[in-house]
Amino acid sequence: ASVLENMPWVRRIHIVTDNQTPAWLKECRLCGDRIRIVDHRQIIDGQYLPTFNSHVIEAHLHRVPDLGEHFIYFNDDVLPARPLPAAHFFQSNGLASIFISKKSLSAMQSAGKETPTLAASRNARRLLQELHGGEVDSPLVHTYVPLRRSVLERLWADPVARPKIEAFLGNRTRGRNDLNMATFMAPWSAYFLGMSAPRTDICHYFNVRSPAAPSRYATLLRRQHGGSAPHSICLNDFQSTGNTVDGYDARLSDFLGTYFSSAIDQLKDAP
Repeated sequence: ASVLENMPWVRRIHIVTDNQTPAWLKECRLCGDRIRIVDHRQIIDGQYLPTFNSHVIEAHLHRVPDLGEHFIYFNDDVLPARPLPAAHFFQSNGLASIFISKKSLSAMQSAGKETPTLAASRNARRLLQELHGGEVDSPLVHTYVPLRRSVLERLWADPVARPKIEAFLGNRTRGRNDLNMATFMAPWSAYFLGMSAPRTDICHYFNVRSPAAPSRYATLLRRQHGGSAPHSICLNDFQSTGNTVDGYDARLSDFLGTYFSSAIDQLKDAP
């Protein structure tokens, strides 16, 4: 609903799942062929399945059937929060936008924040140095990622990169040798190849289980009504000891139903 409301120019939505079809999709009368379910088996070799490693899944996105050269990768907790033109993601000459964070991989590591995602980004940084001779220390903003299918294909075909990609595909969960392909490696590789250019995306990121979440919802609704909504929202969902509030899921549903009410009503009431 968020994409249909705020990015109506999108040609098709591919939902990559592990042998699952959401019940709502079967009842959606406006969806038709515009929304397609892509099973892991369609894009990932059987020897690597089942996989619970998002880095492995992301490494195969270029294999999605009928995927355009220019596509936008979303995690399922990221939503466009206001009407966005195609030019926010891709320039008229085909350059993809790269939304660079102000954070530093080196500073995060020095602070002891070594996570599987950080390790995968640091691995990708070393590989980018080998491939392009450029040094990267900035991750991307935790939001949607404009991508070029040909860049991922190029990385898979590269004699230096291919063995390092294949080396982590067997990791059923995130491992120390993973590469962060879709949200670090490919965007930065496109940048070094002259196929992307920096742009700004303001993403409102928070944990929906946090006691602070209700005030975040109120702020977002107020900004939406005032015409100052961020570009995107990331409704992160993680368990933190002693920090989860009761009823957080109901409050999240209420917020989504209010924020995207017009698109949701349109999907429900379509003839």
